[in-house]
Amino acid sequence: MLVAKDGDTSTEYQETRDFIVSHCIKEIKHCNEELEVIEAEIKKHMKQFPYRLETMPGINTITAAMLISEIGDIRRFSSSDKMCRYSGISPVACSSGDKDKNFRNKQGNRRLYEIFRDIASRNICRGRDKKSPINETFLEYYNKKISQGKTKRQALIAVMRQIAKVIYSMMIHQREYIKPTISKTENA
Repeated sequence: MLVAKDGDTSTEYQETRDFIVSHCIKEIKHCNEELEVIEAEIKKHMKQFPYRLETMPGINTITAAMLISEIGDIRRFSSSDKMCRYSGISPVACSSGDKDKNFRNKQGNRRLYEIFRDIASRNICRGRDKKSPINETFLEYYNKKISQGKTKRQALIAVMRQIAKVIYSMMIHQREYIKPTISKTENA
């Protein structure tokens, strides 16, 4: 309809451009079909694991598979803090004399760090309706950290730590996601 309003839109080499565009569309459709096959295969393999990570908002089958592949056997971590340290979410404490400072951890498993960052970003954003948040508990926690004077990056890392603790608990206890309740006095 819009093309008809514009009038004659044919230009030099239009047939060649039409061929290229139609070829790209066919290629995209083929890739989408391949992705569906791969995702079905991943779902089949995910049934081997007792974890129910997909029950948490922001985690789909692919993200759950990536978490499991990067974390490995969850029992190798005696606590969620150790898993956070492994993933590079925990700050590094440096002290000299009577001065203590915490610095951003640039070590750890960077792929796992990115996975937690993506999950945290999804959980604090608003849904498609732009009114209700994906997870109001984590959004509230994020806003609380911002109001305490943290930067957006620091607040996001605080949310990442909370999410890592929840995922650790879900994997250790092999349970579904339960919406966390964050106390008003918590300063983590």
